[in-house]
Amino acid sequence: MPEYLRISGSSSGPTLSGRAVGSRCSGELRFTSAQIEGRFNCSRSVLEREGGPSNDGSLAALILDGAIIKGAVLLRDGFRATSEVRILRARIGADLDCEAGSFSGSKNPSDDYLGPALDVDGVTVCGSIYLRHGFRADGLVKLLGARIGLNLDFIGGEFNNAPREKLSGTGESLGADLAIIDGSALLSDGFVATGLVRFISSRIGGDLRCTDATFQSGMVVKRATINGTLYWRDITVQATTQLDLMNTTAGSLCDDAASWPAAALRLCLRTHCRIQPKGD
Repeated sequence: MPEYLRISGSSSGPTLSGRAVGSRCSGELRFTSAQIEGRFNCSRSVLEREGGPSNDGSLAALILDGAIIKGAVLLRDGFRATSEVRILRARIGADLDCEAGSFSGSKNPSDDYLGPALDVDGVTVCGSIYLRHGFRADGLVKLLGARIGLNLDFIGGEFNNAPREKLSGTGESLGADLAIIDGSALLSDGFVATGLVRFISSRIGGDLRCTDATFQSGMVVKRATINGTLYWRDITVQATTQLDLMNTTAGSLCDDAASWPAAALRLCLRTHCRIQPKGD
């Protein structure tokens, strides 16, 4: 652990202060149930997990499970983790900012399972989550039951986890089932996902914007509520692309005909009004 990450004890868990900007660490950094005053800043750092699993089976490079961070969590600007970053059920008082960060899942010892690249299941983020502009994940990004106070911003992000034969844990790039997003979800302007994207039973207070994006495997948005507009325009459609909008409600729809996949389309979308794009 870098010496400038200072931990002091308390009755409810350790308290962490300081930062680890631009550091290089091997092994596992674990801050379970930590109380972090201010920001947790590991920008420009490299976390290279070495060796086998921990006693609890973890292969993670960084663990912040159950932590309470009063400021932002910054894993950006060249941050790189060669194994899972895990922030389960944590509370972040500002943003989770991973802009231009690189996250990779790692294989288990038997080489038949690829772990998540970034797992923030059950997290509460008072600000926005930024996985954008140079962000890259090789492995699943998990947001099951996450609560985001502002936006989910994936503009220009690259999410790689295409199906691989005899390797479980692949085939899904983004899992955001049951997520509650008070603002908008932005999967646009160069967004790429090679595996499936899921927003099953999620609630989005603003727009779900999928424009100028590539969904190699497709997207499943079943039983979701989108208070704003569902944008599905300028999508790069491949033979493997599927789109499932069964029993989803949106305030309005803005689309173009070329973006709808010819095969593997399930559509039962309720909208309050329909926005017809120009030229249709």
